[in-house]
Amino acid sequence: MLADADSLQVQLNWASCIVIGPGLGQDSWSSALLNQVLDYVTKHPKPILLDADALNLLATCRTTLPCQCILTPHPGEAARLLGCKIQDVENNRYQALSQL
Repeated sequence: MLADADSLQVQLNWASCIVIGPGLGQDSWSSALLNQVLDYVTKHPKPILLDADALNLLATCRTTLPCQCILTPHPGEAARLLGCKIQDVENNRYQALSQL
């Protein structure tokens, strides 16, 4: 866990839902924090919304997402997650959504 794991645990226990991604960054600290949050939500189910840098981090490592997980990618993030071109997503958004 991160250095301030107790504080993170307290905040996650307090929250009724979790949003992670905007401003998170994509360094090793950010990746570790995302993994901790995903681990927490797996053990303590809560709705979680993943956006921005959380999606970029997910695109670099395949992981199983917890239940009650919402992804909000724009076409560029969706393309990174799917390993395709932005134009592929733009040409068939319904297919991209199904694949995500």
